Amino acid sequence: MSSTYEALRKQLEDLLSIVDYATPLPVEDLLRAVKAHQRLQNDIYRLEQRAAQFEKALSHYSKTRQLLHHAVDLQQRFQQVTADTSVVFQKELDAWALRISGELSSNKLSAFENEAVWREQIESIQHRFEQRLQAERDCFARVQADYKKSLVSKLTNSRMWTDVVFNPLEPQDSYMRLWEGVQEVLKEAVGDVRKGMQSTYDRAARLQGGALLNLPQAERSTKQALLDDLLVQLSEYMSKTASWAESVVGPRFTEKVTRDGATKSAEDVLRVAIEQISSLSEWLQGQVSELTEIEQSVIAASPSSEEQTILAMLANLQQETGSLDGIEIGLLLQRLGERQGVSWHNIASLYSKQRLRIKIAPVVLD
Repeated sequence: MSSTYEALRKQLEDLLSIVDYATPLPVEDLLRAVKAHQRLQNDIYRLEQRAAQFEKALSHYSKTRQLLHHAVDLQQRFQQVTADTSVVFQKELDAWALRISGELSSNKLSAFENEAVWREQIESIQHRFEQRLQAERDCFARVQADYKKSLVSKLTNSRMWTDVVFNPLEPQDSYMRLWEGVQEVLKEAVGDVRKGMQSTYDRAARLQGGALLNLPQAERSTKQALLDDLLVQLSEYMSKTASWAESVVGPRFTEKVTRDGATKSAEDVLRVAIEQISSLSEWLQGQVSELTEIEQSVIAASPSSEEQTILAMLANLQQETGSLDGIEIGLLLQRLGERQGVSWHNIASLYSKQRLRIKIAPVVLD
């Protein structure tokens, strides 16, 4: 290229030396100058064409160089996801690079004119790769939302886990963290049922420990039988759910969720566990309601503090008088008059609770 410029410069100088000549030119010299000018114009045109071709080739080369940098960046992105996700696209990228090398080897500089085709090809690879990544993110988000929705609807009082962020480099780790969150919810739900059973067992045991004595004799045996049966069932269920609670978070459950969790609905995967928790919770709620009725009947039959005062005073009067058959109500009322807040209403309440027996007999006046 430099030699061409030098030759043109020499021709231009020769032409200028003729034009700048002080005396008029002969016809022959003028014709020679015109021909030289034409040759110079042709040479300049050819040089401009070559310069334009060079600039075009240089532009294609620059764009191809950018494409190759882009290919390196894309290959690095492939390394940031699992092989299962990137292997197909990596093979396509390798084939793309091999085609470019072959075209450059065969067609040399003219091959750079295919830059637009190469760009379209690599953009297609990248676009489909991005679609694959987004599909994996969307799938994980749907699975996570499905499990949360199912658990919230079935186990209304359970606390849900903080959303797991999908990691395309280790998708299985993301799913394992999700399964751990599901297990924690189930584990807590089972634990709540077991705590409820233990609390109910303790309440029933306290009633059985003597509180039933406040009930009338006719009711006492019936309530006692109900409490005995309830305590037996609670004891059996607490024993069973000890091993059941372990199985909910055990390896068998983990294997099932890992195998089916991402391909089947949460309802299908968790059906057995949730049905067990729900049925046991419903059963326990029924027992709690029955136990509450017994507690309320015991409370209703138990003497108040004022009534306990009356009973204690009655016992003292019997001891003082040595009477085993009873005390005249007038004497009792007279003694009760010394107490504030104790009235005939309290005596009537004790009678209704079958804690007093009242006899009324006519008095014969002399």
